[in-house]
Amino acid sequence: ATVQSVALMQTQDRPVLVQALRRGGDGVLEARHMLHAVKMTLTPENGGRLIGDGPGWYRGWMIPKAAGGMFGQRDQAPRDPDQRTITGIHLVFNDSMQGDMFGRNLDFLRGVRVGVRSVASWEEIFDARTMDAISFGESTLDCDRLRFNVEPGYDRGRRVAGVPTPWEMEATSGVVFRTRNDSGLLEGTASRAAYTSSKDLFTVEGAPNRAAIFRQTRPDGSAGPEGAVRTMSIRPQTMKVENAVIERLNIATPPIKGTR
Repeated sequence: ATVQSVALMQTQDRPVLVQALRRGGDGVLEARHMLHAVKMTLTPENGGRLIGDGPGWYRGWMIPKAAGGMFGQRDQAPRDPDQRTITGIHLVFNDSMQGDMFGRNLDFLRGVRVGVRSVASWEEIFDARTMDAISFGESTLDCDRLRFNVEPGYDRGRRVAGVPTPWEMEATSGVVFRTRNDSGLLEGTASRAAYTSSKDLFTVEGAPNRAAIFRQTRPDGSAGPEGAVRTMSIRPQTMKVENAVIERLNIATPPIKGTR
């Protein structure tokens, strides 16, 4: 006999919640993950499929160096376990979540928003849907499809202790992104956006008939570069452009100190 599928369904007073904890070799907590959906169905065949019916959400807590630098958030120096900065993530989706265990990828569909910010504890939560104006160290990403997957070619058998698993993210359809850090505020729209953790590179692309738009605001509030591009790759932490195919570019002149 074989199990074709296993389904978990919420009741009025019992939501469907899945939690995973990751600890280091010393037993110190490194990451916490929680997932909620109206219904979750696991199909063991063909390597395993996991489907979650929305609306639902994902919450994550992790040490920045383990989270990667997609939004420019990293630990700058080793810290005492009780004093390390914790990065919080809140993701909401309206339609469904689809996971492929064999392919090691996870898709969130329709009305997706991700919010990222620092939190004070492993229990602190926030609502990404209310992050209309972002502060220093915060980021949001909106799209209709968001995929996470382990970087192709990664050999789990050769994993090195203490080195995070390389991962990729891809957002498509109606992408809106915002992030604020030491380099100011970067925001824009695109047809596709992707991030690769091993390269720490964020790439945006436009559609054939619609360019991707970006705008930077400097830390002092003055206008920075803004324009339209077919494609652009940047370092999130420094906002340095690695390469770009530009259609339009405006570079604002920084204000001269001592003048008004």
